[in-house]
Amino acid sequence: MTKNKTSRSTKIFLMLMILVYILQLSSFGSLAVIQENIYEVSYSRAYLADNSAAYSTIYTALSDSASQIDVSSYSLTREEATELYFRILYEDPDLFYVQTSIQYSYNQHDIVQYIVPSYTMSGSALTIAKQRYATELANIVDSVNASWSDLEKVMYVNDYFAINYKYDSTLTIADAYSLFIGKTGVCQAYTLAFIAVMNELGILVTYALSEDMNHTWNLVSVGGQWYHIDVTWNDPTGDMPGRAGHGNFLLSDTAIQATNHHDWVADYDCTSTKYDNYFWKDVNTPFINNNGSWYYIKKSDSALYRYNFSTNASMSVFTIQEKWPSLSNPGSYWVGCFSGLGTYNDILYYNTATKVYAYNPANGSTYAVYTHNTESNNLYYITISGSTLTYYLYTSPNSASVGSGAVKLGSVTTQFTITYKVASLVYKTQTYMVGDTVTPPTNPQKSGYDFTGWNPVLPLTMPANNLTVSAMFTVSICQHTSTHQVTTAATCTTNGKIETICDDCGAVISTTVILATGHTQGSWITTKQPTCSDSGTKVQKCTVCGVVIATQTIPATGDHTYGDWVIVKQPTQTETGLKQKTCTVCGDVISEAIPKLTSNEESEINTSTVENTSGSEESSINENSDTESQDDISSQNESEIINVSEQQSETSENGSNISSEDNSNEYESYIINDDNDNEFNFMYILIIIVVLGIIITLVIIIVKKMK
Repeated sequence: MTKNKTSRSTKIFLMLMILVYILQLSSFGSLAVIQENIYEVSYSRAYLADNSAAYSTIYTALSDSASQIDVSSYSLTREEATELYFRILYEDPDLFYVQTSIQYSYNQHDIVQYIVPSYTMSGSALTIAKQRYATELANIVDSVNASWSDLEKVMYVNDYFAINYKYDSTLTIADAYSLFIGKTGVCQAYTLAFIAVMNELGILVTYALSEDMNHTWNLVSVGGQWYHIDVTWNDPTGDMPGRAGHGNFLLSDTAIQATNHHDWVADYDCTSTKYDNYFWKDVNTPFINNNGSWYYIKKSDSALYRYNFSTNASMSVFTIQEKWPSLSNPGSYWVGCFSGLGTYNDILYYNTATKVYAYNPANGSTYAVYTHNTESNNLYYITISGSTLTYYLYTSPNSASVGSGAVKLGSVTTQFTITYKVASLVYKTQTYMVGDTVTPPTNPQKSGYDFTGWNPVLPLTMPANNLTVSAMFTVSICQHTSTHQVTTAATCTTNGKIETICDDCGAVISTTVILATGHTQGSWITTKQPTCSDSGTKVQKCTVCGVVIATQTIPATGDHTYGDWVIVKQPTQTETGLKQKTCTVCGDVISEAIPKLTSNEESEINTSTVENTSGSEESSINENSDTESQDDISSQNESEIINVSEQQSETSENGSNISSEDNSNEYESYIINDDNDNEFNFMYILIIIVVLGIIITLVIIIVKKMK
């Protein structure tokens, strides 16, 4: 409600949250008075317009830090001078160095002659302060896009104040300059600073005062209608940097009362209810303009929206799924979303309880730029100043901050590389911003093959990591215009082939089978000779490959063919003798014992050789033993064994002697074969006959010649 706008009897406090000093002035004669901390500011805008000359004079003098201001020509009463003076201080935040007290002199008609102001700073300190004030104000104004509508500008400034300033709990900072520099102030500092920015943006603005509430806020004109906007209450105490409220944004008189505002004085009625029930009451993030589009996060559904102020249309982009856990009650969660929202280089940034994410609206990609690994607290809201993102740590949304941290966005990698390879060799590399549309290079070529794609499959947009992909090929459809043949020879057991191969694609066009040749039989080869008792073996091999293709057994030869007996040991009276005969085929040996000699027997052998008429020699054996006679030996027609004693010499029947060659007790064996002697005699006679024939022939020839 508006209290008594035109009545001059209404008195309210302009600086409800500021301690106003009580000043005294040296007497201007009998006209000197002291003006204290109560004053009237209830004149209407029409009155101010009528006194614009006096307004201009006072404002100019204060701007120049004048020690006294002559207002005698404006016929201002003390009440009018006080009202006008403080109204100037309320509506011109650049006079932040003027104290909120007044001294003046007046005449007997109660007309003020001079106003004597007081200042909090002067000289070079004031010059520097004015420069800093202008710089801070310009920084805010320059961040506002001139093409934005008044609604967009007002929203941006409201959110700027909410996320960059905080309420002064000491209740001492009440001017715009101190708020700009120290980032903290009471409601009057917020109100004056908001007026300063709106004035620079050319948006009509004023203030409302409530003595009963000890509070002041702003009225702003949007679309030709006046609305309440309480920037201080949109940035409530228990401040969380990065949180921007909108519960007291562009409200009507009726709606502002519903938020516990009452008994205020203002220049205008706010009758428009257009924005009383707008959705932004449920928005605790600032409205962020990114590359021409506005974004916000709704507290109730944790969704990021893109918003159009002109059409009041919101479109959901995505929903933040992560909840904010209660650290004191595991398994439970806080209701609502406590994410901040900011922008840098056309990338939006927001937070969950444990991570800070980047979102690229150009391609829809999302990736984490910071992960918080401490379980004793969580992330609540973020702010961005320049290239520095600051996150804030709380144990709950109702606790005091336990710390903060920073992420240098300029150092965050937002570009990644795709490496394309063909047969393990690098074919091409591409670099993209995260979320950019990926455009593959020209397809690689491979003779005889068709390119079928990249493996793994390329994403449509660039992820927040490097990629390596390899080309895939399949054999192409070839006309096989040029070919050659490759022959694989057949072997004895394996088929061969003749292949016709394409010179272009390498495909086998046709194959002709060459049948295996089979083995070529060779001669039989004895690998094991047969013996009298054991069979032998013979094999037949292939003359080409050398493989054995047949094997046969050679039967054993049959009975042994033994030779003559040979005495290998003479018998004695104490030991038996031994005689042996050997198979002439296999070498098998048969042995027999020779009985021991009796005591009357002597080992005496007489050997004599006689020459018969046929020229053959016969051997006779004379022994003392009666066991074997010469007739027996002759009838057997076998070779006889003649033992020659080495101890003595014996005389044969024909008078020949056999001499001992040494004195040993051993015997030498002689074998005389009668068959061999007979063969010799026959040959001898034959030769004699031939020789006689030749002699007779020669004699006949000679006789004939002699005749």
